[in-house]
Amino acid sequence: MDFSSILLFALGLAVIYPLHFWIRNLYPSKNRIRKLNIAIPNVIGGFILISVWLMDFPLSLKLLVTVWKASLLSVSWYSWRLARPDPRLMTLPCVIGMIVFMDLKAHFSRYEKNTKFNYPSFEPAPFHDHVR
Repeated sequence: MDFSSILLFALGLAVIYPLHFWIRNLYPSKNRIRKLNIAIPNVIGGFILISVWLMDFPLSLKLLVTVWKASLLSVSWYSWRLARPDPRLMTLPCVIGMIVFMDLKAHFSRYEKNTKFNYPSFEPAPFHDHVR
């Protein structure tokens, strides 16, 4: 498993994890568990943000990841004090994160296509209709 797969998996987890508040909002939970559920995507998102800024990515992608992380932090900061986080509010960074995920996946797809050795495709010899 290469680093691009790990980065995409971590990003997918950090993007999708806050959506569980749609289910959790139906059932009361303890304060510590709720705060842990808010903190998990932020810790993973911090790892992603640092990794993207340290690697060779286009500036536009780095800024998009930064905007996603800032939205996740601001929504988490607001939701930290609430007894029940609003799932609609927690969805906002998820939508931005989906855009980041698609852009990062597209970047890795372009990079892999340009760097892997392209084996010649098997094409059968052309069939000639003439008889000798």
